[in-house]
Amino acid sequence: MAYNSVENLKGGKQAAEKVYQQQIEQLRQEFQVNQEEWQQVQQSDYNLYSDQSAQIKAQELANLKTVILAKEEAAKEAVKKEEEMKKQAETLAQAAEIEKILKENLSQVQELAKAEKILQGESKAQTTKTLLAKLEKLPALTSEEQNFLSQLYLTVEQFAALASQAQYLTQEEQKEIRENFPEFSQPLKLGLINSGLNNLGLNTAEKKQNFVELNHTLYQEKAQFGLTIKEKENILRLLITITAEQKNDLLKFAVEKVNLTEEQKQELAVIHSDGLKTFSLNEKQENLMKTLAPLIKEDKYSEESLKLLKTLSLKSSALTFFINEKILPNPNLDFGEVKDTYLPLKTKFLSGEQKVLIKQKEQTAKQANREELIANKQSILNSLLDFAET
Repeated sequence: MAYNSVENLKGGKQAAEKVYQQQIEQLRQEFQVNQEEWQQVQQSDYNLYSDQSAQIKAQELANLKTVILAKEEAAKEAVKKEEEMKKQAETLAQAAEIEKILKENLSQVQELAKAEKILQGESKAQTTKTLLAKLEKLPALTSEEQNFLSQLYLTVEQFAALASQAQYLTQEEQKEIRENFPEFSQPLKLGLINSGLNNLGLNTAEKKQNFVELNHTLYQEKAQFGLTIKEKENILRLLITITAEQKNDLLKFAVEKVNLTEEQKQELAVIHSDGLKTFSLNEKQENLMKTLAPLIKEDKYSEESLKLLKTLSLKSSALTFFINEKILPNPNLDFGEVKDTYLPLKTKFLSGEQKVLIKQKEQTAKQANREELIANKQSILNSLLDFAET
């Protein structure tokens, strides 16, 4: 009976061992555990021939679990790397496609640039050809017109600007005339200038005569701009008393030389700005101001010149052209009586001095208040000390 029990127990163990081995083998195949990995699984701290088979199997299962987890992690990492490689491959493919597109576009751009260059050359040649045809049709000048034009006082640039206003010219042709004007023959220059004046509204002998007269008058008046001989002499006398460095800023130096007396400073600090024009200066201060006043003078053309300009009856667009090219002055700004600059200079100087005096007064008041506050605190402290000693 006991023998049968032992035999049954052995049979049960063998069956269990068989099931265990089958499951282990199934796991090995399912997770593709190779021989080297299996040897690691079978490593145990227990004696294989001892009666500790349960512990051995437990450790074997634990080792197998570790191997399986490691293989699963490796598999995940492999999948991740594969996905990254796919993305990289897609990116490279996209980059290659973009590079291909860019090369195709670059080629098209280069071809367009070549075509544009060729067309520009052809266009310029066509423009020159068309321009020459127009220049050949310019009307011949009369001797009177030639006489008018030869009397004008203008720069080469101004003559070229007038020539570019000749009739029936495109913008490209106008530009070409400006660029090449110095190379033209004298008859062609005069023909273009005459055509330009006609196109700008100076299309009669009377208007051209008035234009020449105005040109001469403006030229003579402009030569008188700046300081008069007497004004220059007065300033030169002043220059004798200053250094070379101060000559670079004469007006600033002169203002610094106008030293106000203490009485003047007290009066200036409280006077209203309306009273600056009548503020009293001594003889020396006044003479110095009058000597330097011409330095800020604004030159103006005469009323007679303005009347002469108005006889030209220029259209707004033509007048704008003459002003922009500095052939004629601006009738709204550059004509009229030259105003005396003594009072503006005096007012500007006194206004600046007044601001300085007011600021100094404010700073003095702040300092006095600060000192009074400190004195009050000291007085209180002294009183407290006296009280403590009693």
